[in-house]
Amino acid sequence: MKIDMMESLGYSFLRHAKRCWIVQTNWKWPRAVFNSADKETRNCLKRRFEKMKEDFGDDVFKGTRDVEQLLKQAELDALGMTRNGEVHALETAFHEGGLSYGKEADTIPTVRKKMLRTYLVLKGLRYSVENRWHVWFISPKVKDKHTKELETLFCELKETYCEVDWHLCINESVKTEVWKRTLEKTEKTSDTSELLLRAKTLLKVVER
Repeated sequence: MKIDMMESLGYSFLRHAKRCWIVQTNWKWPRAVFNSADKETRNCLKRRFEKMKEDFGDDVFKGTRDVEQLLKQAELDALGMTRNGEVHALETAFHEGGLSYGKEADTIPTVRKKMLRTYLVLKGLRYSVENRWHVWFISPKVKDKHTKELETLFCELKETYCEVDWHLCINESVKTEVWKRTLEKTEKTSDTSELLLRAKTLLKVVER
């Protein structure tokens, strides 16, 4: 079984710092949800998919023919819901040499596709969840060039889809907004089911 520490951090962050009472990692879009959706929902998603191609270019979903295929490919690193119905969707990335998806030119387009796909997932779920949406991209090491491009991308997302709270959390902000907050909120928490908390306990034992 693949173990991803960033996903584990995201899980603990949502549970303890954002107070989500339901959290799941590696969340995948259930095929039956789209297949059984009413005509209005399916048409809404299809229109939004086409509008995204108009706004961001025909190649924004490169290699994806339609919204149904896009949703089948969707896998969120972590998805959480608070008691009042707020939804948090996290995409995380950790590359030791700095954020990179294949070729350097593919990095920002890949992040854009991930963010837009996440938006469409939440749009599809909106009919049962009407509260605030939060979409996060978290990466602890991003080069200066990509940092500026990501900041520009998230400004565009905020302007285009203002009903969503878009959170770009990279470099130092991962330490202050995610890592430290999660550690502070779990200071007195002992839960062997959470990999991050088990690692924290191990470090304490070794440091003694």
